[in-house]
Amino acid sequence: MTFWPGDPQVEFTTVANIPDDGYYLRGFSMGEHSATHINALNSFYANGAGIDEFGSTAS
Repeated sequence: MTFWPGDPQVEFTTVANIPDDGYYLRGFSMGEHSATHINALNSFYANGAGIDEFGSTAS
């Protein structure tokens, strides 16, 4: 993924861990310009999936 001069570093935060929660989960954040590459379908196509739809289990 492309990072540009001045972009903030990607930050990971542990949300849950195996000893306390029984599973491991992290969240992450990054600068919005780089996130455009994740959200590309929604950025260029009116009906494109947004990042909020990735991994959806809705049927």
